[in-house]
Formats: sequence, structure tokens, C-alpha cells
Amino acid sequence: MILEDSDNDLTDLSREMFAEQYEKLVALDEEIKQQDRRISRLCNSNQLSQRFLDVPGIGAITATIIASDIGTGKSYQSSRDYAASLGIVPRQHSSGDNQVYLGISKRGNRYIRTMLIHGARSVLKHCSGKKR
Repeated sequence: MILEDSDNDLTDLSREMFAEQYEKLVALDEEIKQQDRRISRLCNSNQLSQRFLDVPGIGAITATIIASDIGTGKSYQSSRDYAASLGIVPRQHSSGDNQVYLGISKRGNRYIRTMLIHGARSVLKHCSGKKR
């Protein structure tokens, strides 16, 4: 370890400060792992969250936040309506054979939209270069 190497030009004070910061970093890393375990337990205790985990690119954090945002889902007529409320797909105003797509509003939950986009990017990165 760099701090233990006495041949480098670090002073005793700087070694002490770096060691303190390293200890804080290790403690913070452990706290993050603990919070991740809590989120996983919360996700596994919710049936809707568990169903979202089957979608590639969706992890425990995204599944839990989507399940809490959707609730019972009765306020949306279709999955497309929910996606439009997040600003992922254009809103649709159609009648009969006449389909009219409106703009993407991006008024919905920005955090969920960001998480879904990152999940999609990871799936695409994982799939790139592969053949069917």
C-alpha cells in the first residue's frame, strides 16, 4: 500500500490524513452495501417489483421505484400511457385509423426515466457485437 511505503515523499501528516479518508471511504462503501441489501429485500417483498426484475436492464432499485410509482396501475389505460407519462414515448391522440403522435413531454418522473434509459443502455452494450 502507498501509505505504508516509507520511500515515497509523503509526510507523516499526509499519511495520517489519507488513512483517515480511506477509513471513511471503507465505512461509506459498507453503508452503501447495507442500503442495497435493504432495497433488495424491499423489492423481493413486493410482487409487482419482482415481476419487473424479469425485464433485462431492470434491477432492484428501478423495479422498486417503478412499482411505487405505478401503484395499482388503474390510472393508466395501457403501458404506453404510463411510458408517455414518463416522457419515454410520444403521447398518442388517435381515433379510428387516424393516428396522431404528439411530442415527448419529459414532464414525468425524471429519476425513473433516467434509470430506464441507463438500463436500456446497459442491455444494448451487453448485446452489441453478438449475433442472433
